Amino acid sequence: MQPALDVYPYEGAKVHLALDIESHVLTRQVLEVIDRAAPVSKRKKKLH
Repeated sequence: MQPALDVYPYEGAKVHLALDIESHVLTRQVLEVIDRAAPVSKRKKKLH
């Protein structure tokens, strides 16, 4: 697996890791981890 690139999205930002989306296997793995880690938000009821 290739290491991720360190990038700065804008001046003064903290370093971020760039994901090569052309690497389909790595992209799928990252998205699966995010899907397990991030809770799905519930829809709020509208108050009329």
